[in-house]
Amino acid sequence: MAGNFVYSLTFTDLYSGWTELRAIWNKSGQAVRDHLRAIEGSAPFALKSFHTDNGSEFLNWPLYQYLMGRQWRRVPFTRSRACRKNDNAHVEQKNWTHVRQLFGHDRFEHVELVPLMNQIYAQEWGQLQNHFRPSLKLHSRDKHGSKTIRRYEKPQTPHARLLASPHISLKTKARLRAEHARLNPFTLKKNIELKLRLFFTARSNLQLEAPLSPLTIAPATFIRESTRDNQMG
Repeated sequence: MAGNFVYSLTFTDLYSGWTELRAIWNKSGQAVRDHLRAIEGSAPFALKSFHTDNGSEFLNWPLYQYLMGRQWRRVPFTRSRACRKNDNAHVEQKNWTHVRQLFGHDRFEHVELVPLMNQIYAQEWGQLQNHFRPSLKLHSRDKHGSKTIRRYEKPQTPHARLLASPHISLKTKARLRAEHARLNPFTLKKNIELKLRLFFTARSNLQLEAPLSPLTIAPATFIRESTRDNQMG
């Protein structure tokens, strides 16, 4: 965890599953605040509450003052219990389906990659996930002795859940339908693959430009010599 690298932010609406992703450099509270302000301005619903984990990127004064210090409507700001990751289960599952299945488990150590990641997150990838990827939503859970029976609603996309919600205005629903009509999942998928190739090509080029220290060269030399000796034996 030492050093500087890119973090991925995951914002998820509990009702619909609508998810917005953004990349930031290090744990900057101001960057989190700025991305949240931009997402709040474009999201198809109003922000009524905000629940986070206990990371320093969230528990800071810039974000607290933005949510609780507003004059028109304060947004309740709550956090998870310490060492209880399941308190944020709706977000934790998106960290796998929306982040790691796209970029993998690699650590990105170049600030130049942040704009490229945000192009994918905020555009094609977010549109594909929110408009065309259905998900299950738990309807009820009953416990009979040692068995737990879970019943799920019919799979729906976040877009479909918002259209079915009585709390979304007709104007917003019309905007969602117009946006959905312009999108093509096959085109989105092709553009994602193209941008991913450009992203990982840029990352490889940045890694080649980085100077190698003696500590990184020595182990590689030792491995090559050991392999040669083994092959000769």
